[in-house]
Amino acid sequence: MLYRKGYAQGLPVIVKGEILDSAGVGVSDCYVKVYGTSSRMIYGYFNTGDKNTFEQSLTLPSPDTLNFQITHLGYAPLVVRAFVSAQLKIVTVSAVMKYQPRGLHPVEVKAPPVWKRGDTTFFKADYFKDGDERKLKDLITKVPGFEIMDDGRLLYNHREIKKIRMDGEELFGDKIKLLLNSFPVHVINTLQAIENQNDQPLLAGMGGGRNTVLNLGLKKDKLHTVFGDAEAGVGTAHRYSVSPVLFSLLQKAKVGYIGNFNSIGEGIGWEEEREFKQADETIAQNLMISNHPLQTIPGFENRWYIQNRQWDNRLQVNLPVNKKLRSETELNFLKDNQQQRSYNNAKILTGSTYFSRLDSNRITYRPSLLAVRQTFIYHPDSSRELNVSGHLFIDRTGGGQFSSYTDTTRSFVRNQLDNNWTSGSASLLYTHRISKTKAAILQVNYNKEKLGQYGQGWSPNWNQVFGVENGHFDLLSQQGSPTYQTITANWKYYNHNKGWPFDMSINYVRTSLHLANQLKLTDTANATNTLMPPGFSNAGDYTINNLHVVLEKNISLWGKKATRFKTDYGFSHATTREPDLSDRFTVPEYYFDVSQPFSFGDGYNGEINGTLYQRQLAPYQLQRAIYPSSLTSFRQWSGVNRPQRSFTMNSNFFKQWHKSEVSSTLYLYYMHNFTSIASFQTLKDFVAIQQDSLMNRGSDQLGISTSHIIPSLFLHAVINITGQYNKGANLIIGDDHQIYKNKLSSYGVTLSLKRNWHKVYFIKLSSQGLYGRNKIEGLASANIAPDICNIKSTLEQRLQVNKQLSFTYTTSYYNNNLFTPQAKSFLFMDAMVNYKFNKAPVSVAIKADNLANVKYFSSFNNYATLQNFYSVPLVRRNVFVSVRMEF
Repeated sequence: MLYRKGYAQGLPVIVKGEILDSAGVGVSDCYVKVYGTSSRMIYGYFNTGDKNTFEQSLTLPSPDTLNFQITHLGYAPLVVRAFVSAQLKIVTVSAVMKYQPRGLHPVEVKAPPVWKRGDTTFFKADYFKDGDERKLKDLITKVPGFEIMDDGRLLYNHREIKKIRMDGEELFGDKIKLLLNSFPVHVINTLQAIENQNDQPLLAGMGGGRNTVLNLGLKKDKLHTVFGDAEAGVGTAHRYSVSPVLFSLLQKAKVGYIGNFNSIGEGIGWEEEREFKQADETIAQNLMISNHPLQTIPGFENRWYIQNRQWDNRLQVNLPVNKKLRSETELNFLKDNQQQRSYNNAKILTGSTYFSRLDSNRITYRPSLLAVRQTFIYHPDSSRELNVSGHLFIDRTGGGQFSSYTDTTRSFVRNQLDNNWTSGSASLLYTHRISKTKAAILQVNYNKEKLGQYGQGWSPNWNQVFGVENGHFDLLSQQGSPTYQTITANWKYYNHNKGWPFDMSINYVRTSLHLANQLKLTDTANATNTLMPPGFSNAGDYTINNLHVVLEKNISLWGKKATRFKTDYGFSHATTREPDLSDRFTVPEYYFDVSQPFSFGDGYNGEINGTLYQRQLAPYQLQRAIYPSSLTSFRQWSGVNRPQRSFTMNSNFFKQWHKSEVSSTLYLYYMHNFTSIASFQTLKDFVAIQQDSLMNRGSDQLGISTSHIIPSLFLHAVINITGQYNKGANLIIGDDHQIYKNKLSSYGVTLSLKRNWHKVYFIKLSSQGLYGRNKIEGLASANIAPDICNIKSTLEQRLQVNKQLSFTYTTSYYNNNLFTPQAKSFLFMDAMVNYKFNKAPVSVAIKADNLANVKYFSSFNNYATLQNFYSVPLVRRNVFVSVRMEF
C-alpha cells in the first residue's frame, strides 16, 4: 500500500534521445513511439522534424521499462529500451539506425512549395529557382516574405534576421551579409523561416521569443561530405578573382571557410565592416574620426565602379572537446586597397543659407581588420549551460584623400589618417533550465577599447580656416586617443507556468569614456613654428551608470494569439568632466512595449506594435566640447542632460490568398519624437562645424510600404508590385536662432514582370522610380532643388540553349536627377555566357560589363544640411572569364 501510494500522482520523467546512422551522422525526420513494457501504455508518438534529437516530458504510473520504437523510410526500424526507476528523473537513450533502402514503384509526388509547421515556414528551394542562382542572395530575393535592404540587413515579414543556421548548426551564423554573398545554393533543399525564437537553445519550448532565424535545410547527401564551391577568374584591366567556399558538417567537427581574393571591386563596405564588430565596438566607432570611406551607389554592383585589391579569409571550427565541453573558434582577417574618384556639386547649409560648392576627390581606403573569437560551451548536465567567450578586434585601417574645392575661391587639401584601434572583450553566460516552465540566465560582459588615431592634412588654407594672421601654416595634425570601457551584468528569470507566466530581468551597465584630441598647426618650412588653435584640442571623462528592471508578460486578450507586454523602468546617472565644465545628472528611463500578433480569416497574419520610451543620449553624444568627426569637420553637443522621448507604432500585415500563389504585404511605421535634435552648421572654407542640441520640440516620421506578388494566368507571368512612402522632419537652427523644420520625403514604386517560355527563354521586365522632396519651412532655400526623381528601367533576358549552355543579357536605362539642371540619362549593359560541363560539376562563365562604355554614374543625396549631386567614374568596358566548381 505504501509503495502504491508513493506513485498515486504518477512518476514524472524527462526522456532525451539522439539518433545517428552507422557513420555517426545525425538522422532527422524520424518517427518515435514511446510505450511501456509492463503498463502496455503508449506515452508518446511524435516526429523529430529537422532535428536528430528529441526531448519529452512523460508521467508514468509506476517504474517501468520504456520502449523507444524509431522508424524512418530509409532505415531499418529500431527499438531501444531504458528502465525508469523511482529515483531516475532523466532518461537518455542513443539509437544507431542501419541504412535499408526500400524499393518503391515510380510515383510522382508534387509537394507544395510552401508549408507551415508551428512557428516554422518551409520554402522548397528548387521551386523558386530559375537556373541562374549561384549564391544565397540570388535565391532568397525570389522567395516571398524575404527582403534584402540597402544596408545589408535581411528581413522576413519586416523582421530582421540576425542568425542563419545550416541544418541547425551555426557557422558564421551572425554574419548575414557574408553568407548571403557566399553560401552556394546548389546544396539547399529548403529555406526555413523560424519565428518567435529565444537566443538560447536551452530555452527551446519556453515560448516568448521575439527573434526570427533562417535555417538552411541541406540536401541529405551534403550532410555526409564536404560541400561548397570555388571560383577563379581573370579579366582585362588586370582584374582577377579567387573565391573558395567550403563547409563540412561531417562527423563531430563542423568547419566553415570562406575566402575572397579579388581586384574586381568586391571589396568590404560598411555593412561587412559592421559584421567584424561586436555591439560595443559599433557604439565606440562613433567616437572616431571618419576614415575616408568611398562613395557607394545603392543597388549598383561594386564591381562596376570600385577598384580594389582584397585579401579576405574567414574560418570557423566548432569542435567537441569531450561529451560536456564544446569549442567554437572563429577567425576573420581582411585587407583591402580601394581607390575611387568622385565629383560633387553640393549645396551645404551654413547658418541660414545654402552655400554652393564644387569639389573633386581622389580617395584611397585601406581597411585592415582582424577579429578573433573563442567560445567554450560547457554542459554539466542536460539542464545547465555555461558559455565563456573571448573576443579580440584589431583595426589598422588607413586612408587618404586629395580634394580640390571651388566656390568663390579655389582651395585644396590632402589628408592622411591611420587607425590604431584595439578592442578586447570577455563574456560569461550561465543558463539554467530549472524545469519545463522555469529557467534563469546570468550574463556578465566586459569590454575595453583603445581607439587611437593619427591624421594629417596639407593645405595652404589653414590660416584662413582658423583665422590665424601670423605665420604660414600648411600642415594640420590631429592626434586622437579615446578609450572606451563597458561592464554589463544581466540576470533574467523565466516563469512560464500556467498560473502567472512572466519573464523578469535586472540589467546594469557601466560605461566609461575618456576623450582626448589634440589639433596642431605646423609651418613645414619652419617645423618649430607650431600653433594649437583655441577650442579644438580637448579632453574629457564621461561615466554613465544604467540600472533597469524589466518585466515581460503575455496575456490573452482577444484572438488566438496572446498580447505581449514589456515594461522596462530604471535610471541613467551621468558624470561629465571637461576642462571648463563638470556636471552630474540623473535621467529616469523607461520603455513600455505592447505587441499583438494576429491571425484571422483566410490567410491573414500580422502584428501590431506600440512603444513609448525615454532614454538618455548615447555615451558619444554627451561631450560639450568640440571634437572631430573627420579631419575637416567637427561636432559639438548641448542640452545633453535632457532625455530623448519617443513614441513609435508599426504594423505588419500579410495575406496569402486562398488556393493561389497571390500574396500581399503591408507595413506601416510611425514615430513621434517629443524631444528632437536641432542642428546649427557653419562652414569656413572647406571645414564644417556642426552644433547639435537636444530640444523640447516635436518631430515626426512616417513610413508605408507594400508589396504584391500576382501570378497572371492571362500573361503566363508573375507580376510583382511594390511601393513605399517615407516622410520625416529634422530641426535646423538658423542664424537668427530660430528653429526651422526641414521636411524630407520620398516615394518609390517598382513594377516587375517575370515570364519564361518552356524553361528556355526567361525575361524579367522591371521599372523603378524614386522621387525625393527637400523643403525647409520658413527658411530661404531657393537655390536647392526641392524635387528630384530617378527612374530605372531594366530588361533581363536569359536563353537556356540546353542543359549546359545559357546566354544572359541585361540592359538598364537610367534617368537620374530629373527636375534638376544635373539631369543625366545613360544606358548600362552587361552580358554573360555560361557553360556547364555535362559529366562534371564545373562551369565556365564569360562576362562582359559596361558594354556601352559609360563613363560616370550620377545620382543625388538628400540630407537636412546637405543636398549633393555626385558623379562616380565607372570601370570601363571589360571582359572577365571564370571557372566555377561545385562540390
